[in-house]
This record gives sequence, C-alpha cells and structure tokens, in this order.
Amino acid sequence: GKSGRAPFRLWHLFRQLDRIPGDWRMRLSSIEANEVDDDFINAAADCEHLCPQFHPALQSGSDGVLTRMRRRYRTGRFLEKLDRIRAVMPNVAFTTDMIVGFPGETEAEFEETMETCRQARFMKMHIFPFSPRKNTPAAAMEEQVSPEVRRERCRRLAELEKSLAIEYYRRLVGSRLEVLVERACDDRPGWVRGTDRTYAPVELPGGPGDVGQLVSAVAVEATPETLRGERWQA
Repeated sequence: GKSGRAPFRLWHLFRQLDRIPGDWRMRLSSIEANEVDDDFINAAADCEHLCPQFHPALQSGSDGVLTRMRRRYRTGRFLEKLDRIRAVMPNVAFTTDMIVGFPGETEAEFEETMETCRQARFMKMHIFPFSPRKNTPAAAMEEQVSPEVRRERCRRLAELEKSLAIEYYRRLVGSRLEVLVERACDDRPGWVRGTDRTYAPVELPGGPGDVGQLVSAVAVEATPETLRGERWQA
C-alpha cells in the first residue's frame, strides 16, 4: 500500500489469531479463490485452531457461465487450488455456493457444473436458483432459463450434493473427531448433535451438560444425514 508495507493478507490474520492459547476453534466463512496461494495454504496447514473446512464460492462449474457472470476465475484453476489444499490437509472439507439457471445456461453447461462439483467433492453446497433482479445486467440478458428448468436443475444438483456428502462422511469413519456439541437430538433420547472440525454433522451419546463443549469421539457409521460417533476413551 501507500505506507510501503506489504499488504496484510487473510492468512496473516489467522496465523496471528492462532497464537491465542486455549481450547477453541477458528473457522473461515466464504473465501475468494484468488486468496488461496502457497502462503495461505502453508499457513492454514500450520494453524492449530483453524478448522480444516473452507467455503470458496464457485457459483457455477461451467466456464461459459462464469464468463457471462463476469467472474475472473475458471474451473480448472479453482479445482487445482482445492487439490493443493488437499495435498497438505488430507481430510479437509470444502463447501460452496452454487447459482443454477443463470441466463443462457444450457443443458450441456449444467452438466459441466455437475462434473465440476463431482471433481471438487464438495461436502455441502448452498444451491440457489437464479432470480432476476430489476435493473441488473443479468435480468436484461436474453435466453432466460425457465423457472421449471431452474427447479429441475436445482433438484438434480441437490441429489448430487447428497451423494457427495455421504461419500465424504464415509471417508471419516474410523477417524478421531472433535465435536462441538450444539444441541440434544430431538428424535434420539440420550444423544446429542454437533459439528466436527470439518463441519461434518455428528451424533453421539450425550446429555444436556455436553452442549457447548468440545467432545472427543470416533466416527463409527456414516448415514446420508450425519456421522454417528462413539465417545473416545483415552
């Protein structure tokens, strides 16, 4: 900047925060793909408190759609960055935002999005149908995708999300988990529900006194909705 100092980057911040002692977690929300460079990756891998879960917003898995969205990144580079993070953080989880039915999106481009998501192996996707907003360039574009097609594509992408989620949960079976307990399970007396450091949902035996606590567990079963765990006895 004008001060002559090197810019203060996101990874500088979480590396400094990681020096705070104690049993606590730090989780990043949405990140831009261009934030992810070697310095970011190395700092993330070295941070004790940073959760191994990142949310880079892809928005579309088709380069053609990304061009019309005026996004500066492309799918190949995006996937390469995910692979670089996985190389140093093997159990890392990725979540993302997706917009379905952007103007001009063809069936072939939607299939490209599906394939990109398969390659990215997202644990979770926030899926939004495109909604035209008045006085925006996208609202004035030709070849608007019909609401029926948008809904159908959202359904198909949501089905893919479910299969990718359980695939990820299965990879964690047998692993040690650190679960932040959030609430009691309404449908399973004597069980509680929380999230692992990877943001995977976990159910395990417990009671009201566990809410708000970090509990050690072992993943023993993967279901379509959650991991089931047993409390870890050191």
